[in-house]
Amino acid sequence: ALYICYKILGLVSGALTVLIWWGAAVNAAQVATDEDYEAVYEDKLSFWVLLQMLRVLALVPLVGTFVSLWRPLLLAVAVVVGRPALKKGLSFTHKMVQRQTTGHKAPSK
Repeated sequence: ALYICYKILGLVSGALTVLIWWGAAVNAAQVATDEDYEAVYEDKLSFWVLLQMLRVLALVPLVGTFVSLWRPLLLAVAVVVGRPALKKGLSFTHKMVQRQTTGHKAPSK
């Protein structure tokens, strides 16, 4: 019974993921043809970057199972908070790389 529920959840998750991808693609195409696309360009690009990051995470053992099952919800969240989340993540990564390359230790709290 658990196996069947897992398979059904996987099918529903896959179908919802495809619908979100198509919806985002149609929306991005509409934005690209708009003359004032600069206002939302970062938001659309951030979504597609996060989508690719989720695709890579889905290949990681253990984490991939969670990401695959919850992908529609994660994509919906990426649509809403994609740009701020990506900026925070890139800022954090940049700071960590700077600390490693300059030899500074992280401040202790």
